[in-house]
Amino acid sequence: MGVDVVDDNTIALVALLQTTKRPWAEVRDDLSERTAIELLESESPLTLFGNETEELLDRARDQVRQWLDEGIQVASPSSNQYPVQLRSVHDYPPLLFSRGHFRSDDSDAIAVVGTRTPSDGALRFIDETVPLLAQEGLPIVSGIARGVDSAAMRASLKSGNRTVGIIGTGIRKYYPSENRELQDEVAQHHLLLSQFWPDSPPTKQSFPMRNHVMSAFSQLTLIVEATEKSGTRIQARAATRHARPLVITRSVLQGTTWAKELLKQRFDVTVVGNANEAIHAVREIMARRSRPAAWERAALSLTAS
Repeated sequence: MGVDVVDDNTIALVALLQTTKRPWAEVRDDLSERTAIELLESESPLTLFGNETEELLDRARDQVRQWLDEGIQVASPSSNQYPVQLRSVHDYPPLLFSRGHFRSDDSDAIAVVGTRTPSDGALRFIDETVPLLAQEGLPIVSGIARGVDSAAMRASLKSGNRTVGIIGTGIRKYYPSENRELQDEVAQHHLLLSQFWPDSPPTKQSFPMRNHVMSAFSQLTLIVEATEKSGTRIQARAATRHARPLVITRSVLQGTTWAKELLKQRFDVTVVGNANEAIHAVREIMARRSRPAAWERAALSLTAS
């Protein structure tokens, strides 16, 4: 795979992010008015012969070529393969590293997440619900973490379903180590994504950031089981900010104050008690996209009259 599959703006953004000391949020704001190459030129160190822009770009091209030789692809918001659903949120990641292949139906993906220590009931719910989602042709997204995440991904793979893993480390890393085989299977046959530099280790900050990307990548999030302090609550709150629906089980509602608060605030939250209720809720949510909004229906009726 040649380096020419990565566009120049992405290479410039790789160079910029490797050298700038500014936070991504500032760079993102500037990219609304200037290209990555222009920003790189403005931040490149000055020399007697101008600045080091070309040297930084050459270094970035070499780095991208190395990634591609390993089967690691990199995309920025300017890339054709950057998922359109990520572009629709305010906190989209600047770079997306991947192994595997993208598909057009990834935008229909359902995130299935939850506690790292699931109960037997939660595992039964996964084994009953995920095959039903697979029958609907809906890709499953999760984080390859212990517990609910890995159980959901294995159930999806067992069903022969499209499966996407979004991890909280660099794409060369495995965390937890016992899920190495699962991560490799997803990367080889489906799609593995990371927003972090390929050698980045796991950190306390990286997993909440991963949850934001999972929320944005998915059409909706299904929370199977969670505790009061579960990291899953971060994805639930991210989903509300991303205008993504939430489906939660009754155990999540009964066991956490944050779920009760989301329901009280009238966010788009559906509570389900079993697999049949879950699949009904998902069908209803997915059907909304094919129905015109209220203002559209009014306009259509006026046109017809």
